[in-house]
Amino acid sequence: VYAWRVGERFEVECNTNVNKRRDPNQGGFYTEYLQTFNFEYDLVEKVMLFNEFVIFSPVGSQAVPGQAFSHAGFHYFLRPNLQLDVHAAVGLNAAADDFFGGSGVSARW
Repeated sequence: VYAWRVGERFEVECNTNVNKRRDPNQGGFYTEYLQTFNFEYDLVEKVMLFNEFVIFSPVGSQAVPGQAFSHAGFHYFLRPNLQLDVHAAVGLNAAADDFFGGSGVSARW
């Protein structure tokens, strides 16, 4: 993960992952590259907004298409190690799901 702080409240992040996935039609494996580019903004002390662009790029599979999403949401920090999350995403190409969203709780210790 690469992160750049721009001022007191704004941050830009990039994340690159390489995964090995099982090909659903060929029985073998393929390589999946995942790239994200995020913008994060601290609205107030306990609320952080984000918008990220996510690209899944498969290499070595004829059955799995590439996908791109715009994904946004917010984190509400109840305590330093406890947060609530709400998010939603829209697909940016024909292979991507049109919409998904969710919520969750994250705890660190």
